[in-house]
Amino acid sequence: MEKIRPGDNVEFYNQAFSGDNYEEPILHKKVMNLIRKRKIEYKKVLDIGAGNGKLLEMLEQSSDKHAVDISETGVKIMKGKGINAICHNISLEKLPYPDNRFDLVICTEVLEHIVNPEVVMSEAFRVLKPGGIFISSVPNIYQLATFILVFLDIPPINSARYGSQHYRDYTKKILKRAWKEHGFIVKKMIGDIIFPFKGAVSRFFAGIFPRLSHRIISVCQKPAIGE
Repeated sequence: MEKIRPGDNVEFYNQAFSGDNYEEPILHKKVMNLIRKRKIEYKKVLDIGAGNGKLLEMLEQSSDKHAVDISETGVKIMKGKGINAICHNISLEKLPYPDNRFDLVICTEVLEHIVNPEVVMSEAFRVLKPGGIFISSVPNIYQLATFILVFLDIPPINSARYGSQHYRDYTKKILKRAWKEHGFIVKKMIGDIIFPFKGAVSRFFAGIFPRLSHRIISVCQKPAIGE
């Protein structure tokens, strides 16, 4: 049997981020709203799997922005934006940063693409300062459209199905368990939209019912010293 090689998809991501066209406007807006509403303060921030740096561009210009990504194309684009970006395969190596380095760590639409996402979760926890915040997002396998698709013998949207770029599936319950097992305190979980609708009503109800949303966005905290 052929073994899975984590580096096999590098060309896929190089192509995805070429031209600096890749963006997730609804997801990124939700993340930024969470940062503002929860008054998350940060000076040093790391984006794991930052792509072309679109989300980092939206953060405070005065912050010290760092990024890692498997895509050489994405890293080159980010460096052109003044982001401290490193080409790095988190599936194979630990993050090239010391313990307790960042106030905020972000990891959106990455964990589902990794064979061993536990490594990323552990590394995010390690490089966060005590009291630091970890914001992540993953596709939700249990979204509303899943019930219809399964009935029609069609794999759920964004599932780790044949030919997919995804290796892992997630639900709200699975995520909460994962965060707690890796030492995080779960502060908030919301959704982005109720697929296939993208309007204001869809975004509103996704925020209230993340277990049925297209993606689940988690806000977790590394316990402060003494907690």
